[in-house]
Amino acid sequence: MIESLIKSLVASGYHLLTTVPIIVLSIIFAEFLVKKGLLQKISFIGVPISRISHLGNESVSALLTAFLSPTASATMLRDYYSKGLISRRELIIASLAKALPAIVTEARFMLPPLLTILGMVGLYYFLIQVSMSLMITSIACLLGFFLLPQRPLKSLKVGADPLPLKVAIKESLKDSGKIIKKILITLIPATVGASILAGMGIFSALGDRLREFSQYLPIPPKGLPIVAVYIVSPIASYPIASTLLAQGVTAKEVIISFLWGGVLAIPMHLKSHIPFYIGIYGPRTGLELFGYFYGLRSLIAIMLILAIYNWIEV
Repeated sequence: MIESLIKSLVASGYHLLTTVPIIVLSIIFAEFLVKKGLLQKISFIGVPISRISHLGNESVSALLTAFLSPTASATMLRDYYSKGLISRRELIIASLAKALPAIVTEARFMLPPLLTILGMVGLYYFLIQVSMSLMITSIACLLGFFLLPQRPLKSLKVGADPLPLKVAIKESLKDSGKIIKKILITLIPATVGASILAGMGIFSALGDRLREFSQYLPIPPKGLPIVAVYIVSPIASYPIASTLLAQGVTAKEVIISFLWGGVLAIPMHLKSHIPFYIGIYGPRTGLELFGYFYGLRSLIAIMLILAIYNWIEV
């Protein structure tokens, strides 16, 4: 028991050492870009977004920031909501609308291993991920159009007037410090707790149950090894998919298996994504926002699986 606890603490410490610096730097970088007025260069798309979705200037500025840093964007939404500048309904809709900017940002992490290991199949899978994110953002905009009151359109201003370089660095470090502190206070214990549960075998047991359950789903039999590994680690499933492709498994079967893996990857979400959402938004709101996003994404993924399985050739 003690040995398992020590291993869990070491694993969570390693995870935090590799992720916290990225979170910290992304928040500081996004704050710096705001202070330098660089986000103003893409602010021209803010008014059309506001017109389509009825999102206010605050939410639209957070969406634009998501193209640079989804973490900083989520933090902005959290702050706007806590200050009463946006309603809970707008917070939910804006959080869903971040799907497309987020996948654009994640491309630099997803594409290199996908293209290197799987080639064109990896590219097809990434484009499907982009289309899923586009659908989520489109649905969020439609929900905003019907559920949010229309606001007078304003010229979107993301941040204040540009500051000199030294002043911008100083101010971005100052403002980022407060944000980072709030995030880490919740993120660190949530990550450690998730790692301890993983060390106790909770997530592995859940993964085993899901693998048993997957036998009753329309998953290509040859793709079951991909799904089983994807549930725990998506990137670890890429070499397996590459091997199966070389053995005659079709690209269609591989992509369907990846999509089912994403739907069934509950252990991975509990271990990594839940601490992020709770760390940013707090327990109640974080779990609610994750539930909406994961539920909608899973529903879209299942619809795409059925479409690819029955009508679309890859």
